[in-house]
Amino acid sequence: MVRHLGTLVAVLALVIPVWTAENSCTKVLHTSIKKALRSELCGDGAPGYPAGPGQCATAARKAFPGWDATSISELCRGASSAGPASCAAAFKKGTPIEAPLALCAPLGRRSLDDDARVQGPAQCFASAPRGWSTADAVSLCDGAWSSAPAACAKEATKAQHLKALGAAGQAALCRGAKDNAPEGPVGCAKAGRHALPPDDGKGKGSRLSGPELPLVKLCQGAVSTVPAQCASAVAAKDKSADFGPFHLVGLCRAATSLGPAACASDAAFRGLSPGLRVHLCVAEKGYERGGAGAAGVASCVKTAGRVLGGQASEEQITLLCGGGGGEGPPLCVSKAPRTLGLESRLQLCQGARDTGPGECVASLQTLQV
Repeated sequence: MVRHLGTLVAVLALVIPVWTAENSCTKVLHTSIKKALRSELCGDGAPGYPAGPGQCATAARKAFPGWDATSISELCRGASSAGPASCAAAFKKGTPIEAPLALCAPLGRRSLDDDARVQGPAQCFASAPRGWSTADAVSLCDGAWSSAPAACAKEATKAQHLKALGAAGQAALCRGAKDNAPEGPVGCAKAGRHALPPDDGKGKGSRLSGPELPLVKLCQGAVSTVPAQCASAVAAKDKSADFGPFHLVGLCRAATSLGPAACASDAAFRGLSPGLRVHLCVAEKGYERGGAGAAGVASCVKTAGRVLGGQASEEQITLLCGGGGGEGPPLCVSKAPRTLGLESRLQLCQGARDTGPGECVASLQTLQV
């Protein structure tokens, strides 16, 4: 019986085809490019390969019959839909092919549930300032959802004080400009040019290229002048060479209030390195959400110095005060039993809101005695 059953199974295996997942990419790939792109776009026909790259390549072949297989592959490799081809089709005729390839190919790996996401790069590129190179316009429109970056760039070209940035710097400044405040980065840069001049302060230019300038990094994507106000406030109070331009950028580029500036300028931070001051005051984002704020971070630093006998290292201060809270962590350390050792007490009290963790361990030790 067993021998006959084995024979039956063998026969069935010959006559009944084994089911395997089909290659959806190859199935939808246009016949004119199937041979050239089957391997590169569709995993060499391997079963189960998704349809996205094939859908994109087929749409691109129909929209751009003059494109070669290499360009189509560059546009559609890894695409999850025909989105990159739709994006490329939105560009005006005569646009250098480098633009849709550079701006649309990245969309293939993102969710394209909004027409603006597909049309945005073309709208931005078409509105870029006249005379700009393709490379500068592409840099400006990278990730664009609308023509807002181009509107920002046009304002930047009109600003006398921003001419030193050059097209590359203006493109970097305006990349990511928001629809609700397309001129935000330019307004920010105008307000911050004294704290972070776009040249050497004497009109002789800078050793840094436009996109690398601190002023550009400070105001990129800004929707108001607050980042510039923050940088100017710190620069006016701190004349030391140690607190340099890139410290101002790190502190203020995401500021929505002057809280970080007030924090970094607090007298409690004298003697601390600029890097630690930036870390502490950027970490106190709670200031803008109604948290402990600048005063809380300063009181934490003061209390940490007192609790640790004035010998607190920057690493210890970071551990206790880097979370942006008040003086809870150092007060907790003061209540924890010294038998734990300093490092254990620091770990115990990190992020503490009050003395609770330290008092709890002290009480447990008392009960054990």
